[in-house]
Amino acid sequence: MQSPTVSIPNHVPAHLVRDIQFETLPGATDDPHKALRQLRDYPELFYAPRGHIGRGVWIPTRSRIIREAFQDAARFSSHQNAGFSAMFGEAWPLIPLEIDPPEHIKWRVLLNPLFTPAGVQKMEGKVRARTVDLIEKVRGNGGCEFQKEFGGPFPISIFMELVGLPMDLFDAFLSMEDGLLRGDAQTQAQCARDIRDFMVEFINERSRHPQDDLASFIVNSQLDGRPLTMDEKQGILFLLFVAGLDTVASALGFLFRELALDQTLQTRVRTQPEARANLIEEILRARTGIASGRCATRDMEFYGVQIKKGDRFALSTTLANLDEEEFGDPLDIDLDRQVNRHIAFAVGPHRCLGSHLARRELRIALDEWLERVPQFRVKDGERPKCSSGPVLGVTYLPLVWGS
Repeated sequence: MQSPTVSIPNHVPAHLVRDIQFETLPGATDDPHKALRQLRDYPELFYAPRGHIGRGVWIPTRSRIIREAFQDAARFSSHQNAGFSAMFGEAWPLIPLEIDPPEHIKWRVLLNPLFTPAGVQKMEGKVRARTVDLIEKVRGNGGCEFQKEFGGPFPISIFMELVGLPMDLFDAFLSMEDGLLRGDAQTQAQCARDIRDFMVEFINERSRHPQDDLASFIVNSQLDGRPLTMDEKQGILFLLFVAGLDTVASALGFLFRELALDQTLQTRVRTQPEARANLIEEILRARTGIASGRCATRDMEFYGVQIKKGDRFALSTTLANLDEEEFGDPLDIDLDRQVNRHIAFAVGPHRCLGSHLARRELRIALDEWLERVPQFRVKDGERPKCSSGPVLGVTYLPLVWGS
């Protein structure tokens, strides 16, 4: 299956090469999770020369391998693996995502208090108010294109609210988000630069005039008794922006797609609010996911395969969460599932710092929507559309409700 148009490193055995790309898997626009799960038919560790955003990567297809790589920062480094600053020729890391242990723990200690359950509880009022505001804008219309009018705006507006950005910049951030996640390479680079430029200006403003918001806390924090550098401040804020878009936007789209397509499921969670927490966990397991980058720090043998220092890995949380060795009928949404050890928020030292906030956002969005909007469904004659990379997501979800 080796393609003549791509370069294969000399140490990669030909029988482990599969020239696939996450972004163009067959069937992905209808059901990206079902499409991605087809990779289980490949070797448990294979090489895709253009596998993730055009880069050659090793792709593990089994949960046990993916978990091991996530948990072993000594062999699998996170340094510069998201690579947003590299898009426009700079080299500052997203913090703490692209910082390896032991330095990583210092940043976690600094930021953890903001995102503990108690810390998230303090944010709930703002999250709920913004959620209600977005729902009220569409409730009386009898329908909406969910991703355009709620699923996309929701995580961006929450980010802006919590960080302290003025809402009159919402359209600009929505445009930058769209270009960063769905544009071509040139558009992505320009949007990444635009976000960086705005963050620098915003950091300078909050340094002069601190407020009661996350940005002011970050901008005026210290590490090891010294002020943070500009690169460090923008690395944290940039991560808060993109991380909130990844998991929340993805899970939100698939959550409401599932409810719109399965009226029995929707009726159950309307009449049994106690089932909603399980629904969210099942959506996080079976209907969301990203491929997190890692880089081999040394030559080694890994599951019988010779790996060279510098080899890149794409660790798909989706493949791990759809592994039938861990989950029976993994593509099914089962509200009665007893064991759900999913890794939608990764695992190991880089487990998502904002997982408590993400869960709270999803639950508030679900509760408020079901409270305010009657039984909804996909508009007759239409079908949802999805994307498979770099973040699995719903790109089009036309909903209707009422008579």
